[in-house]
Formats: sequence, C-alpha cells, structure tokens
Amino acid sequence: MLSALFSLWRPINPDNQILTLYDQLLNEYRQLEYHLPDAMIAATALAKRLPLFTFNHRHFNFISGLNIVTLDEVVQITSVEGPADA
Repeated sequence: MLSALFSLWRPINPDNQILTLYDQLLNEYRQLEYHLPDAMIAATALAKRLPLFTFNHRHFNFISGLNIVTLDEVVQITSVEGPADA
C-alpha cells in the first residue's frame, strides 16, 4: 500500500539552503533542540517546497509554512480507493 508511495521518494542531501533553514528553525523553535532529526526533515521540506509526510504531525504542526500530510490520511485514502494499479 505505502510501498508505491515510498518508491516515488528520493534522498535529498543537505545543501546550504537546508542548513540555513535548519539553523533558523532551531533558533525559532527551542523544542526542536530535543528533536534534531525532525528539524532537519522540516528544513528540507521548507527549502525544497515539498509536503512533509509523517505519521506524527505533532512533531511539526507548530512550524509555520510547512505543508504537512499525515500518512494516516494517505493510508485511509488508499484503503478506500484501493491500490493505484488495480
């Protein structure tokens, strides 16, 4: 079900824009100091203007400008519609 979605993703290496946003997020949102990987994920989504897919939106919903898509929503949609290649 989710494997088709995951197959569309590609790795994104941090660049200067991502690292600058990462630093800004850590300065603006102190709670991210305890969730450094989440800060990097959010910075990447913001820098590349990509939606952020997550099962745990609470780690990100306080960050302005993020387009958050919960994977729970995706699972529900694919369960109702069935597999894309059916």
